[in-house]
Amino acid sequence: MKSTRMLKSAWGYPVALILAMVLAMGSMLGPTEMAQAAPTVTYPNAISNIQLEHEDGSSGPLNQWSFIKITADWSVPNGSTSGDTFGMTLPSEFSRYGTGDFDILDPVTNKVLATCVVSQGSGPEVVCTLTDAIDGQVDIGGSFWMTAQASESTTQESVEFDVSGAIIAVDLPGTGGITPEDMTAPENPYKFSGATGIPGEFIWTIGIPDSYIQNQAFTVSDQLDAAAENHHYTQEISLMGRPVADGQLVGDWVTIDPSEYTVEWAADMKSFEFTAHDLTNTDYSYRLIYTTEAEGVVLDGDVFGNRAQVGTTETSSTYVVKAEGGGTGSGKEYTRFSITKALTGDATEAARDETFTVRYAAKGSLEEPRTMLVHVGQSTKSERFPLGSTFVIEEIDLPQLAGVEWGAWVLSGEGVSPGSNGTYEVTPGTTAGVDLVLTNTATTVITPTVEPTVTPSPSVTPSVEPTVSPSPSVTPSVEPTVIPSGETGVVAAPTNARESSAPSENGLAMTGLNLGVLVSGAGALLIMGLASVMLIGRKSKRSH
Repeated sequence: MKSTRMLKSAWGYPVALILAMVLAMGSMLGPTEMAQAAPTVTYPNAISNIQLEHEDGSSGPLNQWSFIKITADWSVPNGSTSGDTFGMTLPSEFSRYGTGDFDILDPVTNKVLATCVVSQGSGPEVVCTLTDAIDGQVDIGGSFWMTAQASESTTQESVEFDVSGAIIAVDLPGTGGITPEDMTAPENPYKFSGATGIPGEFIWTIGIPDSYIQNQAFTVSDQLDAAAENHHYTQEISLMGRPVADGQLVGDWVTIDPSEYTVEWAADMKSFEFTAHDLTNTDYSYRLIYTTEAEGVVLDGDVFGNRAQVGTTETSSTYVVKAEGGGTGSGKEYTRFSITKALTGDATEAARDETFTVRYAAKGSLEEPRTMLVHVGQSTKSERFPLGSTFVIEEIDLPQLAGVEWGAWVLSGEGVSPGSNGTYEVTPGTTAGVDLVLTNTATTVITPTVEPTVTPSPSVTPSVEPTVSPSPSVTPSVEPTVIPSGETGVVAAPTNARESSAPSENGLAMTGLNLGVLVSGAGALLIMGLASVMLIGRKSKRSH
């Protein structure tokens, strides 16, 4: 919620408007709370580096009822999700009234990362709740700021913040702690404004010094500034008074009985006439407090105006709607994929308990590829990569199973497309990632039955005597020679006999023929020899 802060009084000092409103007009501001223990949050150590400075950027001591700016850093661990919380409790010396929540934004996307709610009263607690804009992000953190009023004085140079049980002392700006409020009574009328706890509703205060009271009475004419944003009175109004002694405000602010004043509202609720009469206490300083409501949506920078006349003195006030807190933050958006293994084919059961290996990398990345082990029916997640990464995925090193043959593997899922070299590619569109299914076909290998080879016993090859081819001889034509008587019975070889060592042209056929010739020749010689013997014998007988 956007809100406005209370302005300083006309004489330049912060005034105790907020405390007075709490004491006398709690119903106009909504419920308030006193200082409380640290809130219970998801991440108690999320807030660090708390610092304080003057809200207007000035230097010097911090005065009571001055506005102070609180800044701090915040971070939550990886894995944080929407609905997780972090927070702290402000020091009891600080108060917040009429202000509400603020947002922590991503300055790039303008998304709300967390909404922070601040309670009302002294020592308020701050609880910031993460939104779904941080889901899927890592390294989430940033800074935030908020304003508060230094509602209680102290001589200490530091104040204590309770960060989920851890007490952190933080130095106050300037020196001297928080100096007490200047209680000098005002001499001239003044006017200032602030925001209530109701969106679009504002509270206005007109100060009436005791010197403006005449005959136990005073008058106020009030009119809304038509040149500024439109708003109208709600008819909630109250008069408060505080004693003045020796020019100093003393005691406490008290509510004046309505019987001591009258109010006349204009029909358009843009002006009124106020008359105080028969005042019991004429030595009081008074404050007239009332509210207006904006006509339409209130935005940062909207200006609302109001002017009043106390007696014959005019005073006016304007204020600009502004946030009472804010912050920035960011996280790195990452994404991933998951793979569920599936099998088909008649060998599915044989391969069901195997472990499969997937290799993947971000396309264009210089990092080494990663591997992940997947199992049938189980989803396995990859590591995170920056959102927008294209994953290149492939299955490697399929299990070697006897009797199982693997078919081509298939990767399916939203956005999956075939890549190069048998890979697949996918670019998840959100930080939630994408679920993929890796399917393999396992087929039983049918091995043909092979008859055993019988080795036959060796056969005996009969030994064949080689045929010797004798050298052929030529049978000469022999004339029988008659040996004269008295000579020995020797048959001389014919003188023209020749031996030939040349082989027959017809091989073994000629060899047989030659044998026949030889046998025939030998027989003839034998006969011839016998005939010679017989002739020799006859000659011998004749000689006797």
